[in-house]
Amino acid sequence: MVKSSTIDVLNDNFEIAYVDGSGSRGDYITETFGIGNIQLQNVTMGLGLDTDIAYGLVGVGYALNEASVSQTRQIYDNLPVVMRNEGHIKTTAYSLWLNDLDASKGNILFGGIDTEKYTGNLIRVNIDQDARVQNYTSFQVRLTSLEAHSSSGQDALSSSSFPIPVVLDSGTTFSYLPQDIVEQIWKEVGAEYTIVSNDGSGVPLLPCDFGDSGNYFSFGFGGNGGPVIKVGMDELVIPVQGKFTSGQYAGKDACQFGIQNMSSDPFLLGDTFLRSAYVVYDLENNEIAMAPTDFNSTKSNIVAFPSQGAEIPSSTPAPSQDATNSGPSDNPNYSAGKGFQSGGGGSSGSGGSGGGNNPDSAASLPPALDFTQFIVMGASMGMMLFGGGMFLLF
Repeated sequence: MVKSSTIDVLNDNFEIAYVDGSGSRGDYITETFGIGNIQLQNVTMGLGLDTDIAYGLVGVGYALNEASVSQTRQIYDNLPVVMRNEGHIKTTAYSLWLNDLDASKGNILFGGIDTEKYTGNLIRVNIDQDARVQNYTSFQVRLTSLEAHSSSGQDALSSSSFPIPVVLDSGTTFSYLPQDIVEQIWKEVGAEYTIVSNDGSGVPLLPCDFGDSGNYFSFGFGGNGGPVIKVGMDELVIPVQGKFTSGQYAGKDACQFGIQNMSSDPFLLGDTFLRSAYVVYDLENNEIAMAPTDFNSTKSNIVAFPSQGAEIPSSTPAPSQDATNSGPSDNPNYSAGKGFQSGGGGSSGSGGSGGGNNPDSAASLPPALDFTQFIVMGASMGMMLFGGGMFLLF
């Protein structure tokens, strides 16, 4: 390995771990960081000398949620802040366009938006502060409605957690919501919760052809007039290379369902949701704007933030986000369920197990199913610099 002439080792305290069990240890360093055709000087980063992560990770969230340089939690400027401070972008903000599950690439645009990558209007909602530290640490917003739509009807789903605090987390492949609403979702789509490991843990599975139904869920944020994102079943059905061996789906190819359960907040909306949304993260004004994505768009119209602290271009605020937004109190009647379970050529029966273990259903999966394959199913990324104070990563 060739030693860099510009590296400066700060200390050997770098250590970070992730929920999938992966992690890195090594040194904190400052180094020149190349992005596009420019060089950022003296960027603080962690150098993983002992790691089981096969790719580099770039922190683009709030600085308070970054790994810290020392045991006294010395916070350092991350990539978007350095880019703003050095004048390459006008404000600390960026846009994310993941594109669909089968696409080979998407992009992240620093300092601007691309009006050709979404449909409809960008609508802003406020980011929640972390109550423990009374500051902003994550991209947590409020999910205020969730509906199931199929060829047989539609249902408004309920949860005692409405408005549900959800973190828009591009580093998480699946989405994780409260148990009560997830059980309703699984029942709508006919997902079977199946034990796949010796420790009793399991995953929701359903026939892969359910992804071809054309049915969808709509996620609403910020109450009436807030952004609504439709997530189709083709973005929620993830191949795992196995078959159902018994029960109503016996013989069918088994896929993992992209919405899973979590016992406590904050809940997460990962890539199974974010692929369907064009999302603008404004770290200066602590706002997020969303609009339905334009999948596989080949056009581009980039609009830069004009100044530090400027509002997200071409966006309007959600008008009712300060209302209670408690959501429906009654369980749905599952009028959409039949459409979800028959539209893809699957069973048209009464649905799945509703979140419980069904002894009459089983799926045969590879004995060493590697769940790390679901952590950031990343698209290929290259980098490109655009004039006008914006960076676009493909």
